[in-house]
Amino acid sequence: MMNKYSLNRFSKLAGIILGIFAVFSSLAQPVQSIHEIQSNNLLIQINERGEIQKAVDKNSSMEFSMKAYTFLQNCEQAGQVTSEHLPDGGIEFHKEFKLYSDPDKSCKVTESFIPAENSIQWKIIIQGTGDSWSTGIQTDLQFTDTSKNKFWTTWGDHNQTHPCETCPQKKEGWFNPLQAMPFRDIHLIYGGHFTLGGGYSVPVVSVLNDDANSGISLVMSPEDLLLDLHLETTKNGAIKQTRYNHRINSVNTIVFTMDIISHTADWRGPMGWMVNKYPKYFNPVCSKADEISGCGAYSANEEPVDVALFKSMGGIVNWKASFDFPYMGMFIPPVDSDTTQWPKFKVETWGQYLKDSPKTYSSISKMSAYDTYFRSKGFYSLNYFNVTEFGGGSDYADSMLYTSPNIQLAPDEIEWLNPNYFLYKNFPDAILFASHDNIGWNNINSEQLMFPRFLKHEKPFYTWGNALITDCGDAAYQKYLLEQAEKHVQKFPDASGICIDRLDWLNEYNWKHDDFVSWVGDQPVRSLLVSWRNFIPQLSNIFHRENKVVYCNPLTNRLELMRYIDGIYNEYAQLGFNLNLSAFLALNKTLIAWTPGSYTVLPNPDEYFQRHLFMGAFPTAPFPGNDHTIEPDKEVEKFYVEYGPLLNRLHGKKWVLVSDIIKVEGNAALVNIFQTGDKYIIPVVFAHEKEGVVSIILKRAGDFLTWKNLEASFIHPGKATFSAAKISIQNEQLICKVPVHKGCALLEIKESKND
Repeated sequence: MMNKYSLNRFSKLAGIILGIFAVFSSLAQPVQSIHEIQSNNLLIQINERGEIQKAVDKNSSMEFSMKAYTFLQNCEQAGQVTSEHLPDGGIEFHKEFKLYSDPDKSCKVTESFIPAENSIQWKIIIQGTGDSWSTGIQTDLQFTDTSKNKFWTTWGDHNQTHPCETCPQKKEGWFNPLQAMPFRDIHLIYGGHFTLGGGYSVPVVSVLNDDANSGISLVMSPEDLLLDLHLETTKNGAIKQTRYNHRINSVNTIVFTMDIISHTADWRGPMGWMVNKYPKYFNPVCSKADEISGCGAYSANEEPVDVALFKSMGGIVNWKASFDFPYMGMFIPPVDSDTTQWPKFKVETWGQYLKDSPKTYSSISKMSAYDTYFRSKGFYSLNYFNVTEFGGGSDYADSMLYTSPNIQLAPDEIEWLNPNYFLYKNFPDAILFASHDNIGWNNINSEQLMFPRFLKHEKPFYTWGNALITDCGDAAYQKYLLEQAEKHVQKFPDASGICIDRLDWLNEYNWKHDDFVSWVGDQPVRSLLVSWRNFIPQLSNIFHRENKVVYCNPLTNRLELMRYIDGIYNEYAQLGFNLNLSAFLALNKTLIAWTPGSYTVLPNPDEYFQRHLFMGAFPTAPFPGNDHTIEPDKEVEKFYVEYGPLLNRLHGKKWVLVSDIIKVEGNAALVNIFQTGDKYIIPVVFAHEKEGVVSIILKRAGDFLTWKNLEASFIHPGKATFSAAKISIQNEQLICKVPVHKGCALLEIKESKND
C-alpha cells in the first residue's frame, strides 16, 4: 500500500516526468525565429517558446550552449506562446499553464527579458485565473557541455550533496566553500539546516569555464518573497531551482525577478555584482556596526574580568546569556522602578526547569550597570532578544499550557509573573500551530527537509525552557515586542544593541492564520518568513535610530533575512558548513562563530583559527561564565593569544569582490582578501609548507592598488609585530613574497606615508 509520504513523492516525481515530456515535446516543434537580447557584456538568444538557448560572454566570446525556461510542476502548457517586443530592447512572452489533476486551476505566466547595463533581467509574473492552489515553480537551466564547465553556489560545503543526519563534515571540520565543482547530482535547501547541512545562503548559481576564463550566473532577487526554495543539479548539466508554497489565484500576483550576468571564471564576479545590486542586504544599517566587533562570549558573568587578556585575543562582544529575565520573552518586566528586583529564569543550559534551585534576582539597574562596566573596558554587550519563543517553566507553571487556561490569580499575585496567564490574556493568537509532518524545525530529518509533507498540528511546539513557539506576525504580539524594544533603548543606554535568537523557527507555516500569499496542503497558512519580513523593519528601527546594532543567531542562513541585521553570531558555526553559510551573508558585516568548548579547538588549533581568518570570522573566546560554550582554560587560551593580533585586523572587514583579484603561485596556500578602512588584509592559511614562503599575486583593477607608494607587511601567529614583506610590480601585477609560520601569515597592504 502506498502511504501518504509515498504518494507525496510519487506526485512530485510524476510532475517532473510530465514536465520533462512536455519540454521535449516542445523542443520537437519548429522554431520560427530567434530573438537576441544584449547588455554591455552579455548576449542571449531566445526562441519563440520563450526559452533561452544560448548565452555569449561578450568579453571572452565564450558561448554557453544551454536551455533555460520556466516550468510549473504537475502542469501542462496550454495554447500558443505569444510574444511582443518591449520599447527598451527587451521581449515579453505570454504563456498559460493548467494543473493536470484539475484543469480549472490555471494561471497566466508572463516572462520578460530586459537588457540592463551589466545584466539581462529575467522577470516572471504569475497570475491565477480562479481559486487558490499551489505547485512548484521551477527555473530550469540545462548546459550541454559538462566536460569543461563547473558549478558553484554559496554552499556550506561543496562536498555535501544533500542534507544528511550523519554528514561527515560534523567530524571532519571545515571545507573551502569557494571552490567550484564538476556537475553532480545534488539537492540543496535555501538556508540549509543547522545540524543537517546541505544548504546555500545566497540565491546565486554559477557555471564557470576555467579554460576560457568565463562564467555565467543566474541571480535571484532578495527583494522578492521567497518561501521554500530548493536547488538541484545533475551530473548531466541540469540546474533546477524550485519555489514551493506560493499561492496562485486570481487575486494574488506572484513576481520573481532574476538577472543573468557574465563574468570571469571566478566566484567573486557574481558575488560582487550581487553586493553592488542589493547593498542593503549586505551592509549593516548601524553606523557603529564595524566598531562593535570582536571575539564572542555568551556569558551571564557580572564579575570583573582580565581586560588585557581578552583585548589581546581581539576584543569581546558578549551576547548576554539569557538568564536575566523571569522567563522567555519577558525580557524587561513591568516593574515599579529600576531597582525593583525580579526572580531570574531558573533553567539549566539545555532548558530544564530547576524547580528546587534557589532563586536569584535581577533588576533594570543591575543589568544597566553591567552594560556600563563592560563598555568602560572597551568591550560590547548585546542583550538577549527573541521573537519566536515565549514563556517557559516558572514557579507558577512547570511548562506552558496549550489550551487556554482558566487561571484565577490570587489577590496579591502579579499577573506578569505567570507566563501562561500573561500569554493567554495578551496575545494568545501568537502561538504557532505548525503545518508540516515533523516535530519542529530543530528536530526535522533530511527526508522531511527535502520532501516536506503537510500535517496540521493541533498542539503547539515546545522549545528551550518549556517555552512555546510563537509567530511574530500576530499584531498584539508585535505590539508587545516593540514595547520591550523601546524599554531596551531607554533603560540600557550603554548596551550596544541586541542579538535575536532562533531564526530557524521562521521556516514554519502557521495553519491557524493567513498571510494571503502562502498555501500549504491545499489551505491558506501564514509563513513565519512573511511574519518576519513585515515585523523586522519596525523592530530594527527602534535600535537603529539610537545607533545600536541588531545582531541575530540565524540557524537558517537566508540572505533576505539579513536586510535589517548588522551582524551575525551563529550558535552552530563550529560546524564548518554553518560558518561558511553565514560568512556569505556577512561579506560586509561582523561574523562571530560559536566555539562549544576547548575540545573544539585543541585537536588542531591552527586549523581552527585559520578557517576563521580565511572566512573573516571571530571565534567565541574562553570567557568567564560562558554558557554551553568555551570556558576559561589556560591550555587553549594561549592559542587565542597567538592568533589574537591576526584576529584584531578583522574589525570592520569587507570582502574584496573583484574578479581574479588574487591568486597564489602554485596553489601553495589558501588566501582571501578583505578591506578594512584604507588597508587590505590578506589571510594566508593552510600553506602546504608550514614553514616556507608563499608568492601572492594581486591584479591592478579599478581603484585597487593604484597608490603611488605601497607598503606591505606580515604577521605570524605568536608574534606581536609586523615585518616588512618583499614586493615587486610586474605586468600590472603586485607580487608579494610572504613567509609563513604554522602554514599561516596575515599580509597587510596600505599606502606608504613616505614619498
